[in-house]
Amino acid sequence: AMEILTSDYNVTPSLWQLSQLPFSIRQSTRVIFDGVDVNAFTSGSPSLTPKITYGTRGMEAIRAFPQFIQEIPSIIAICPGIKIEIAGMDKINYFGSPPSNGSWKQWAVDYLSETGASKSVRWMSYLSGDEYLNWLQSSWLHIYLSEPFIPSWSLAEATLTCNKLVASENSMCREFCIDQKSIYVDHNQPGFLFHALKNLPWHDRDAFLKLKYDISNNYDNLKNNLSIDTSLVKWLNIIEAL
Repeated sequence: AMEILTSDYNVTPSLWQLSQLPFSIRQSTRVIFDGVDVNAFTSGSPSLTPKITYGTRGMEAIRAFPQFIQEIPSIIAICPGIKIEIAGMDKINYFGSPPSNGSWKQWAVDYLSETGASKSVRWMSYLSGDEYLNWLQSSWLHIYLSEPFIPSWSLAEATLTCNKLVASENSMCREFCIDQKSIYVDHNQPGFLFHALKNLPWHDRDAFLKLKYDISNNYDNLKNNLSIDTSLVKWLNIIEAL
């Protein structure tokens, strides 16, 4: 703590994290996101059939994983032929206890089996960088849910690939989303995904392509803010000011 109080500058990756600091420390704190490769994470062509993707480093409560799983049967009711692909590790990275099943993934597998939704869900194994990018680009709609907490790189990466997004309604998520392409939801409200997705053109791929086209020119500012080059410039500015 003394190092923070006596430093010339502090750095935090997001405005939300900045807001959690005491006011006296905010004065010397700069927001510098780590940066992603904005030239690699660009829009692609979605799959021929409807696909929803959900990505998380760890399947855990802080990322609203249980709430997402409980919504899957209602998603299938909207579009019976949809494929839902889930990427992430079966572990808790931050805090919280696993359910009695032993892990949140095992709980999810049991729940989806009991509700008859298993056939629509594909659990992704570890994805290489290229596989991960192709996976995001093939999605019709990407879902990112989280309590207000440390933002994930995957949110920035999904935003930059120009997929339609569903994200939790909080300032942390909004900071890394584009309003024109995002649907914000209260993930603690039962039925939140059904109400968010029911009016989208699931039976018209061209309409989904048009959604992606409409938003592709509206993210230049966010793209610049999330780039590695911008991150490096901000770091150099701090170094030169010392």
